[in-house]
Amino acid sequence: MSDSAKYHALTFCAPPPRETLAQWAERCLVMGTRQPTAFPGPFRLDNSPYLRGIMDALDEPTTRLVVVEAGAQTGKTTLGYAWLAHAVAADPAPALVVYPSEDLARSNSATRIQPLFEDSPALAPLIPSDRRANWQLLQYRINGATVHLTGGNSPAQVSSRPIRYVLLDEVDKYPPEALRGEADIVSLAMQRQKTYWNRQAVMISTPTTPTGLIHRHFQRGDMREYEVPCPKCGAFSRLRWQNVKWPEGRPDLAAVHCPECGEAWSEHERRAAVRAGRWKSHRADGEAEAGVVSFHLPSLLAMWVTPADLAVKFVRIKADPVALQDFVNSDLAEPYIPVDARVTNEQLRAREGDYDEGARRWPESDEVVVYGGVDVQQDYLVCVLRQYRREDCASALVWRGTLRTFAELDGILSQYHAEACCVDARYRSDEVYEAALRYPGIWPTIGVAGFRIPAVFEQQTRNIDEGRRGGYGRTVSVLVANSNALLDMLHARVTAAEGAPLWEIPRGLGSDPDYASQMSAMYRSNGVWINPRKLPEHYTDAEKLSILAAWYGGIRPTEAAKIEAVEDEEKAAESAEPQN
Repeated sequence: MSDSAKYHALTFCAPPPRETLAQWAERCLVMGTRQPTAFPGPFRLDNSPYLRGIMDALDEPTTRLVVVEAGAQTGKTTLGYAWLAHAVAADPAPALVVYPSEDLARSNSATRIQPLFEDSPALAPLIPSDRRANWQLLQYRINGATVHLTGGNSPAQVSSRPIRYVLLDEVDKYPPEALRGEADIVSLAMQRQKTYWNRQAVMISTPTTPTGLIHRHFQRGDMREYEVPCPKCGAFSRLRWQNVKWPEGRPDLAAVHCPECGEAWSEHERRAAVRAGRWKSHRADGEAEAGVVSFHLPSLLAMWVTPADLAVKFVRIKADPVALQDFVNSDLAEPYIPVDARVTNEQLRAREGDYDEGARRWPESDEVVVYGGVDVQQDYLVCVLRQYRREDCASALVWRGTLRTFAELDGILSQYHAEACCVDARYRSDEVYEAALRYPGIWPTIGVAGFRIPAVFEQQTRNIDEGRRGGYGRTVSVLVANSNALLDMLHARVTAAEGAPLWEIPRGLGSDPDYASQMSAMYRSNGVWINPRKLPEHYTDAEKLSILAAWYGGIRPTEAAKIEAVEDEEKAAESAEPQN
């Protein structure tokens, strides 16, 4: 046999190339007129090109959970059904679909899922002939697999079945009782998958708040955003609401403006840019949980939603808090943050003093002391040092920057004659504890967000040799601090609130992009400080730890006295209650 004949024989015997989920969906799915779709006919990703990247992630054998935090009218529901149909058609195994309620499960089964199978010629032969027994609204027996549909208000329906595929739809609308205790339906569904090594789950929802289920799971993953190229300058950027602009009084003329070159895009250019877009992770390697892939999908990416549509809606409802929250959730696909407090760049600029960075604000004396705060990162330390006046507790930043080692930290503390600094010990804890034993000016600190400790901190002792063979039982003193209280105090000082001492930064630092952006990364929402987009906040952490170090060192202004007074009142009220 000739070499050419051998080649053709091998080619004939080779298995066909693997078909991706996207290829299969375009080949097999038909969106019939009975389904609520604006594009009846064969399923085409040209209408929603951003779905291709999500489907590609589902093709990866290492993907265990795909989280889609999406706006309305983005095709997110069709994505879930396409994945489910492919699963039971190509590799059948038990599947579960969970909706906010059983009524929604029945409705979507009758109007979305069953018609998708019945209207697609490639899927219709899989429908069982005995429909009365095997093609019910809440349970299908198809291609050897059983598909269960249930509501978030029926956790018992998923507690005893092994399941390989799980589709969780609109999870932020699940009833609260479905997400509590041992009956948490999301946890139950995931538990049912453990017997399958090749399990996979898809979670889809519009968000509600930063503590909502979809946003918390979105942050578990690699937090992918869809970037599109500017038709004018070619720069890639995310389609964000702040880049939609319109002439005064004419929201109907709104258009996307490139954040790089500032040029406006026509609607035709916006759609072309979306078709040429790409998904990009915005988390560093190793930060995402293994096997979890997450996507942010705003309505501005949809072909059938224009910037003018959104602008007209926004102008109409922006004064209504309820409608505004719905706009942020359903159109921008962002969690709504009822902001109680935030540090702004304008507030920082107002705190600039009459001195330059690196210089001492006040001459050294017994009445002026230096305390610092340090945020510990993987291979560097972020540090701030502040002068504090004993007479009025005023403070001024005299040094800030990054250091590589704790020895360098000790050197900068000596250079500025600092009393001490609080060092975050949540990360690289052993190194921090060892540094505390070697350098007396380092005070290990652990921040907690709850309120089960005294108003600002409590002192604990840690045995750093515990569990070590040959250890000597060395101990260090650790300050366990209330992070929310410290952030409240930092905000009060930056905003010059009543009772807060003077708080200054060097001339020009309020406009520094590194320092200012980190100081404004956090919000206080319903009394709790959060960083919903996981932006760097190292200088914020260092500044609040500087406050803690000064307070522990005896610099306690009136704001601290007020906090302690509230705590004393609460303790007195608690002790006055009758004991059983």
